[in-house]
Amino acid sequence: MFTLLPFLAAAFAVGMVTPWQTLVNSKIRAQVHSALLASSVNCAVGALLLTAGMLVTGQSFYRDLALLSSLPWWLYISGPLGAAMLLGALLLLPRLGMVGTTIAMMSGLVIFGLICDHQAWFSLPRAPFTWLRALGLILVLSGILTALQVFKRWRQHSLALAPHLLGWFILGGLAGACGTLQAAVNAQLRVAIGSMTYCALFSMLVTMVLTFCIAVGVGHRPARLLTLKFKGQLINYSGGLMGVINIAGNALLLPHIGAGALSTLIIAGQLMCSMLLDHVGAGGMPRRPINGHKIAGIMLILLGLCCIRLL
Repeated sequence: MFTLLPFLAAAFAVGMVTPWQTLVNSKIRAQVHSALLASSVNCAVGALLLTAGMLVTGQSFYRDLALLSSLPWWLYISGPLGAAMLLGALLLLPRLGMVGTTIAMMSGLVIFGLICDHQAWFSLPRAPFTWLRALGLILVLSGILTALQVFKRWRQHSLALAPHLLGWFILGGLAGACGTLQAAVNAQLRVAIGSMTYCALFSMLVTMVLTFCIAVGVGHRPARLLTLKFKGQLINYSGGLMGVINIAGNALLLPHIGAGALSTLIIAGQLMCSMLLDHVGAGGMPRRPINGHKIAGIMLILLGLCCIRLL
C-alpha cells in the first residue's frame, strides 16, 4: 500500500490544477467573449510549451507513418474527447447550473472509472466491483453532494428534480466519463508511440483545432483574438501549462493506481483547490470561506478512496 502513496498524492495534485486552469481561462474568456476561443488559446499555449520542451530535450517530431497507421483508430480520439468535455459543460451550464453540471460530470468521471477497472479495459489490471467498491462510490458521491452543499440549497430554494432535466444530467455524466476515457486513451498512445510529450502535444493540437473550428462555426469571430492582452497578464495564460499537467499526469498515473482511484483523487483535488481559491477570493472572485460542509465532503471522498483502492 505504501508504494502507492506517491502516485496517489500525485493524482490529488493533478486534480488541483483544474480549478486554477478554469480560473485563468475565465480571464481569457472575458477578453474574447467566447469560452470556445478561450479554450483554443489555452490549448495553443500548451502546445507551444510542449513543442519547446521537445526542442530543448532533443526529442524528434518524426514518427514512422507505418506505425501510426497501424494503431487502432480510438487511440487518436483524445483531442475530440477534450472538446466534448468543454462542449458538454457549455451546454449544461444554462440548464443545470454550475452545481448541477459539476455533480453530473464528476459522477460520470468516477462511475466510468470504476467500470473500466471492473472490465479491465485499456489494459488496466482487473479490479472487480465488490460491495466495498460500491460503498466507496456511495461515499464519493455523498462527498460531492456535501461539499457542494446540495441539500442545503434544496432546502433554501425548495428545489425539485424536474424529470425533463434527467437527460441533461445523463449527458453531463457522459461528458465527465470523457475525462476518464481520455486518460485511458492517452496512456495507451503514450506506450504505442514511446513519448508522453508527443502524445500530449497531439491531444492539445487536435483540441485546439476543434474548439477553434466550432467557435467559428457558431459565429464567434476569430478577430476577437486580437483583443488579447499580454503585458502584465501572462499569469492568465498559465492554463495551457495546467492543461499539459492534467493530460500527462492522468496518462502516466492511470496504469499505476487504476481508473477508479484516479478519478476519485482528481475529484478530491478539484474540490480542495476550489475550496482554497474561494476562501482567498482568488482572481477577484467573491470570498467564500471554508466551512464544515466542504471539509466533510472532502473527508467523505477520501474515505471512499480507501474503500475503492486501499482496503
